[in-house]
Amino acid sequence: MPTKHEDIRKNSMVLGANVISYLKSYGGENIETLFQSLKQKAGISLDQYGDIVTILWLGNIITIKEHRIHLR
Repeated sequence: MPTKHEDIRKNSMVLGANVISYLKSYGGENIETLFQSLKQKAGISLDQYGDIVTILWLGNIITIKEHRIHLR
């Protein structure tokens, strides 16, 4: 959960929601292309991106096949 001092726009849950919205709009996406898009739009780091993808994968929200991320 975010604290009151944290920038909510860079919170993993908020960024995870952005990933889900992006995938709903564009369908499956290459892992690197998705990272570059989020890096440019939200200024996330590679570590944050890895955490977000891991959380979404463990939550059974996304699948990863052949370097592409898809919604379940």
